Amino acid sequence: AQPACPRFLATKLLRMFVTPQPSDELIQHVAALYRRNDLTTGPVLRALCRSAEFFAREHRRSIIKSPLDFVLGTLRPLADEIRWPAVVDVLAKLGQDVFEPPSVKGWDGGRQWIHSTAWVQRWNCLTTLLHRSDLATLRAGGVLEAVDPVAAWELLFLGGQISADGHAAVARQWSNTSGSSRERRLRTLHSLLSLPEYQLM
Repeated sequence: AQPACPRFLATKLLRMFVTPQPSDELIQHVAALYRRNDLTTGPVLRALCRSAEFFAREHRRSIIKSPLDFVLGTLRPLADEIRWPAVVDVLAKLGQDVFEPPSVKGWDGGRQWIHSTAWVQRWNCLTTLLHRSDLATLRAGGVLEAVDPVAAWELLFLGGQISADGHAAVARQWSNTSGSSRERRLRTLHSLLSLPEYQLM
Protein backbone atom coordinates (compact mmCIF):
# COMPACT_ATOMS: atom_id res chain seq x y z
CA ALA A 1 0.00 0.00 0.00
CA GLN A 2 1.04 3.61 -0.50
CA PRO A 3 2.71 5.16 2.59
CA ALA A 4 0.06 7.91 2.58
CA CYS A 5 -2.82 5.41 2.62
CA PRO A 6 -3.21 5.04 6.44
CA ARG A 7 -3.32 8.81 6.90
CA PHE A 8 -5.81 9.20 4.04
CA LEU A 9 -8.12 6.55 5.51
CA ALA A 10 -7.76 7.98 9.03
CA THR A 11 -8.75 11.45 7.83
CA LYS A 12 -11.81 10.13 5.98
CA LEU A 13 -12.91 8.06 8.99
CA LEU A 14 -12.51 10.92 11.46
CA ARG A 15 -14.40 13.36 9.25
CA MET A 16 -17.23 10.88 8.90
CA PHE A 17 -17.61 9.89 12.56
CA VAL A 18 -15.85 12.37 14.85
CA THR A 19 -15.17 15.88 13.54
CA PRO A 20 -14.95 17.61 10.15
CA GLN A 21 -11.62 19.15 11.22
CA PRO A 22 -9.55 16.47 12.99
CA SER A 23 -6.26 17.55 14.51
CA ASP A 24 -3.00 16.28 13.03
CA GLU A 25 -2.31 14.45 16.29
CA LEU A 26 -5.63 12.60 16.09
CA ILE A 27 -5.08 11.73 12.43
CA GLN A 28 -1.65 10.31 13.24
CA HIS A 29 -3.11 8.24 16.09
CA VAL A 30 -5.81 6.68 13.88
CA ALA A 31 -3.34 6.20 11.01
CA ALA A 32 -1.16 4.18 13.39
CA LEU A 33 -4.19 2.01 14.20
CA TYR A 34 -4.68 1.39 10.48
CA ARG A 35 -1.05 0.31 10.12
CA ARG A 36 -1.35 -2.11 13.04
CA ASN A 37 -4.53 -3.60 11.55
CA ASP A 38 -3.29 -4.02 7.96
CA LEU A 39 -5.53 -1.19 6.70
CA THR A 40 -8.69 -2.98 7.87
CA THR A 41 -11.35 -0.46 8.87
CA GLY A 42 -13.47 -2.67 11.17
CA PRO A 43 -11.06 -2.92 14.12
CA VAL A 44 -10.02 0.72 13.71
CA LEU A 45 -13.61 1.95 13.81
CA ARG A 46 -14.32 -0.28 16.82
CA ALA A 47 -11.36 1.19 18.70
CA LEU A 48 -12.30 4.72 17.66
CA CYS A 49 -15.90 4.38 18.88
CA ARG A 50 -14.60 3.31 22.30
CA SER A 51 -12.01 6.06 22.56
CA ALA A 52 -12.05 9.22 24.65
CA GLU A 53 -11.71 11.28 21.47
CA PHE A 54 -15.00 9.93 20.15
CA PHE A 55 -16.83 11.16 23.28
CA ALA A 56 -14.83 14.38 23.75
CA ARG A 57 -16.97 17.43 24.48
CA GLU A 58 -15.30 19.49 21.76
CA HIS A 59 -16.42 16.97 19.14
CA ARG A 60 -20.08 16.92 20.14
CA ARG A 61 -22.48 18.44 17.62
CA SER A 62 -19.65 19.13 15.18
CA ILE A 63 -20.98 17.12 12.21
CA ILE A 64 -23.99 18.20 10.16
CA LYS A 65 -26.49 15.37 9.91
CA SER A 66 -27.04 13.89 6.48
CA PRO A 67 -30.68 13.41 5.44
CA LEU A 68 -30.30 9.73 6.40
CA ASP A 69 -29.06 10.63 9.89
CA PHE A 70 -31.74 13.28 10.25
CA VAL A 71 -34.70 11.15 9.11
CA LEU A 72 -33.80 7.90 10.88
CA GLY A 73 -32.75 9.75 14.03
CA THR A 74 -36.18 11.37 14.06
CA LEU A 75 -38.17 8.24 13.29
CA ARG A 76 -36.56 5.84 15.77
CA PRO A 77 -38.02 7.52 18.87
CA LEU A 78 -41.35 8.20 17.15
CA ALA A 79 -42.39 5.06 15.30
CA ASP A 80 -42.46 1.40 16.28
CA GLU A 81 -42.13 0.49 12.60
CA ILE A 82 -40.17 2.24 9.85
CA ARG A 83 -41.81 2.11 6.42
CA TRP A 84 -38.82 2.06 4.12
CA PRO A 85 -40.46 2.99 0.78
CA ALA A 86 -41.76 6.21 2.33
CA VAL A 87 -38.39 6.89 3.97
CA VAL A 88 -36.51 6.42 0.70
CA ASP A 89 -38.89 8.88 -0.97
CA VAL A 90 -38.33 11.49 1.76
CA LEU A 91 -34.55 11.03 1.56
CA ALA A 92 -34.60 11.62 -2.19
CA LYS A 93 -36.51 14.87 -1.66
CA LEU A 94 -33.87 15.93 0.86
CA GLY A 95 -31.09 15.31 -1.66
CA GLN A 96 -29.86 11.86 -0.62
CA ASP A 97 -31.32 9.24 -2.92
CA VAL A 98 -29.66 6.27 -1.26
CA PHE A 99 -29.82 4.18 -4.44
CA GLU A 100 -28.50 6.94 -6.72
CA PRO A 101 -25.36 8.55 -5.26
CA PRO A 102 -23.92 11.36 -7.40
CA SER A 103 -20.63 9.49 -7.90
CA VAL A 104 -18.67 6.50 -6.64
CA LYS A 105 -17.43 8.55 -3.68
CA GLY A 106 -20.98 9.32 -2.57
CA TRP A 107 -22.08 12.72 -1.27
CA ASP A 108 -19.86 15.62 -0.26
CA GLY A 109 -21.90 16.14 2.91
CA GLY A 110 -21.12 18.85 5.45
CA ARG A 111 -22.60 22.24 4.60
CA GLN A 112 -24.00 20.81 1.37
CA TRP A 113 -26.76 19.32 3.53
CA ILE A 114 -27.85 22.54 5.18
CA HIS A 115 -28.08 25.34 2.60
CA SER A 116 -31.18 27.54 2.70
CA THR A 117 -33.27 25.38 0.36
CA ALA A 118 -32.33 22.20 2.22
CA TRP A 119 -33.33 23.85 5.52
CA VAL A 120 -36.83 24.54 4.20
CA GLN A 121 -37.03 20.97 2.89
CA ARG A 122 -36.10 19.60 6.31
CA TRP A 123 -38.75 21.79 7.91
CA ASN A 124 -41.39 20.44 5.51
CA CYS A 125 -40.11 16.89 5.93
CA LEU A 126 -40.57 17.16 9.70
CA THR A 127 -44.18 18.17 9.20
CA THR A 128 -44.76 15.07 7.06
CA LEU A 129 -42.93 12.68 9.39
CA LEU A 130 -44.66 13.93 12.52
CA HIS A 131 -48.17 13.91 11.11
CA ARG A 132 -47.70 10.39 9.74
CA SER A 133 -46.47 9.14 13.12
CA ASP A 134 -48.79 7.71 15.75
CA LEU A 135 -46.14 8.54 18.42
CA ALA A 136 -46.46 4.93 19.58
CA THR A 137 -42.89 4.59 20.79
CA LEU A 138 -43.07 7.83 22.77
CA ARG A 139 -46.33 6.68 24.31
CA ALA A 140 -44.96 3.23 25.17
CA GLY A 141 -41.92 4.79 26.81
CA GLY A 142 -44.05 7.08 28.95
CA VAL A 143 -42.49 10.17 27.37
CA LEU A 144 -45.82 11.55 26.14
CA GLU A 145 -47.25 11.56 29.65
CA ALA A 146 -44.17 13.00 31.39
CA VAL A 147 -44.81 15.66 34.03
CA ASP A 148 -42.52 18.01 32.09
CA PRO A 149 -42.85 16.84 28.46
CA VAL A 150 -40.56 19.54 27.07
CA ALA A 151 -37.69 18.45 29.32
CA ALA A 152 -38.39 14.78 28.53
CA TRP A 153 -38.31 15.40 24.77
CA GLU A 154 -35.16 17.52 25.03
CA LEU A 155 -33.49 14.67 26.87
CA LEU A 156 -34.68 12.07 24.37
CA PHE A 157 -33.77 13.90 21.16
CA LEU A 158 -30.86 16.09 22.27
CA GLY A 159 -29.48 14.36 25.33
CA GLY A 160 -30.57 17.38 27.35
CA GLN A 161 -27.97 19.52 25.55
CA ILE A 162 -29.98 22.48 24.33
CA SER A 163 -29.29 26.20 24.27
CA ALA A 164 -31.20 28.51 26.58
CA ASP A 165 -32.80 30.19 23.55
CA GLY A 166 -33.75 26.83 22.08
CA HIS A 167 -35.34 25.66 25.31
CA ALA A 168 -37.25 28.93 25.65
CA ALA A 169 -38.59 28.62 22.08
CA VAL A 170 -39.77 25.03 22.60
CA ALA A 171 -41.30 25.80 26.01
CA ARG A 172 -43.08 28.80 24.52
CA GLN A 173 -44.50 26.65 21.72
CA TRP A 174 -45.80 24.13 24.29
CA SER A 175 -47.39 26.85 26.43
CA ASN A 176 -48.96 28.80 23.58
CA THR A 177 -50.32 25.99 21.38
CA SER A 178 -54.04 25.33 21.68
CA GLY A 179 -56.11 22.57 20.13
CA SER A 180 -56.03 18.83 20.74
CA SER A 181 -53.31 17.22 22.86
CA ARG A 182 -51.94 15.53 19.73
CA GLU A 183 -51.71 18.81 17.83
CA ARG A 184 -50.00 20.44 20.79
CA ARG A 185 -47.44 17.63 20.96
CA LEU A 186 -46.80 17.65 17.22
CA ARG A 187 -46.23 21.40 17.07
CA THR A 188 -43.92 21.34 20.08
CA LEU A 189 -41.95 18.40 18.69
CA HIS A 190 -41.67 20.21 15.36
CA SER A 191 -40.29 23.26 17.17
CA LEU A 192 -37.73 21.10 18.99
CA LEU A 193 -36.62 19.13 15.93
CA SER A 194 -36.27 22.31 13.86
CA LEU A 195 -33.63 23.74 16.21
CA PRO A 196 -30.12 24.27 14.78
CA GLU A 197 -28.63 21.93 17.39
CA TYR A 198 -30.82 19.05 16.20
CA GLN A 199 -29.26 19.33 12.75
CA LEU A 200 -25.89 18.36 14.27
CA MET A 201 -24.47 15.19 15.76
